[in-house]
Formats: sequence, structure tokens, C-alpha cells
Amino acid sequence: GMPADEVTVIPVKAKTGRRTIKKRGQHQGFATVAEAAKFGKAATPQFAVLNYDVEKRGGYLPVTNELLEDSDNNIAAVVQEWLADESRVTGNKGILAAVRTKAAQDLKDLDGILAAWVRLGSTFRATSKLYTNDDGLLWLGTLKDANGRYLLTPNPADAKELRLCVGPHTLPVK
Repeated sequence: GMPADEVTVIPVKAKTGRRTIKKRGQHQGFATVAEAAKFGKAATPQFAVLNYDVEKRGGYLPVTNELLEDSDNNIAAVVQEWLADESRVTGNKGILAAVRTKAAQDLKDLDGILAAWVRLGSTFRATSKLYTNDDGLLWLGTLKDANGRYLLTPNPADAKELRLCVGPHTLPVK
């Protein structure tokens, strides 16, 4: 599943409402200013309004006192893990539903992956990651450059993190 830290969650108190959010990708940097000169006006942030309607979700798992008393396992821990899994699956289903509203990109080969990634533009490319299942990971793991070096390699800073390295491009793979 997709880790929760890959999605920004904005806590709200009301069931419905709107939030003002800052648009991404507007930074232009500061202008050079000579000593004792006046500072020029910096570009101001642009904002958008995001309307929301929170959906309530839930469920329960009936557990009898006899099961709690007679069990040699820690049933409370099992129930807590079950609830956490249900919450994770619910979140992932919502994320995938939002992804499906976007136009599909053909990622059948390495050229397709790179084209889709580059089309994200510099605003999103630096923070983008490629999520794949086991079949995709196996396929990516077979790709080699002209010298026979694998294109999917561990990140030297974190050996548990894989990345797809093609020319000057490095795309984290999850």
C-alpha cells in the first residue's frame, strides 16, 4: 500500500467547508540587490479554494468476553491491527480512486515511464515517485544499460530505497 506520508492530510473540524491553499510551482527566486539599493517586490503567492465534504466511514468487529478471557493470544492487539489495516485500505482505495480520475499514461516501456515523468514538469518531478507492484518491480529489475549495468539500483544513502537511473534522471521506486 501507499504510505500515509505520501499524501497531504489537512485536518478539519467541520464536516463540510472550504480551505484556502497555496498553489504549487510559482517560485521565481529573489532578485539580486546592490548594496544599499531598494529591494524589488517579490512575486506574491497565488491561492486557490478547495471545497471539501468529509465522508464518515467506520465499522465494528464484535468480540465476546469469552474470546477475550479464553484466548492465549493478545486479542486486543489483533483487533487494533485489524482496525489499522482497514483504515489503511480505506485510505488507499480513496487515493486510487482520485488517481483514476486523471488521464492514463502508457508506461509499457522505459520510454513511456520517462516521458510521463518528464511531463510532470519541474514543479512535481523532484518530489515524484514511481509506485509499482511486484510484477512491475521484477520488470524494472531486468532493465540494463548498454554496458550491462542494471538501471534499478539501491540508493547509496539508503540501501532499502530503490531508484531508476537513466542518464541524468533518477526516479525513486516504491
